[in-house]
Amino acid sequence: ENLGDVLRCSQAQALAAQLLGTGLGALLGPLVGGDVQRLLLGNATLACASLYCAHASSFVVQMRTLNVQRAEILFHGALTDLFDGSSGECLDASARIPPFRILRVEEVQAQEVFVLPYRSVLPGLPLRINPPLQSGLVLLSSAEELRARSYVIGVDPRPPGRLSRSGEARGSVLIWYATGASPEHVIRGFFHVCVLRALLARAPDDGAALADAAHEAYRRAA
Repeated sequence: ENLGDVLRCSQAQALAAQLLGTGLGALLGPLVGGDVQRLLLGNATLACASLYCAHASSFVVQMRTLNVQRAEILFHGALTDLFDGSSGECLDASARIPPFRILRVEEVQAQEVFVLPYRSVLPGLPLRINPPLQSGLVLLSSAEELRARSYVIGVDPRPPGRLSRSGEARGSVLIWYATGASPEHVIRGFFHVCVLRALLARAPDDGAALADAAHEAYRRAA
């Protein structure tokens, strides 16, 4: 949905800019003349102005889709403070939550990756959002949670289906969002899976089955 809006607005803006540029060029042509240096200077000035406008628009335009990279960077800092403040253990609902700091917009921007491929800053299992349903997947959400929430969390224990810190591929964490889920539920569900991934990464390397470890981590994350 956002991609269609961006493409539509981009085409309309590009066409308007071309018409405006052609009109300004026809008006300024007699003043600039045929001097090459003046043409290069005018082209560089307008190019810099265009880049600045594009940069300034990024602070104004708001997207309704979830930016996985920014959300992971933001939640990773908060989870690090929470785990460090609780001696590496997840606090119970009745326990006091340790203080944590939310990164500022400038700090998140400084950690964003644009050219190189993004690699998750969260340790442990990778995350897959709205993957195709297939056999072998393990759902962690209960029937009551399915009715009360707009998202479902699960794990794919393949391969090899064992919890290990050896760095090998050992499955993935999954989340499915309901159609029309509110932004609050989208963010809450993403934070939930971030906590789950952090708990799985800190789980003891005792060879436990990933599904069993995920159920225990999900209970603590809830």
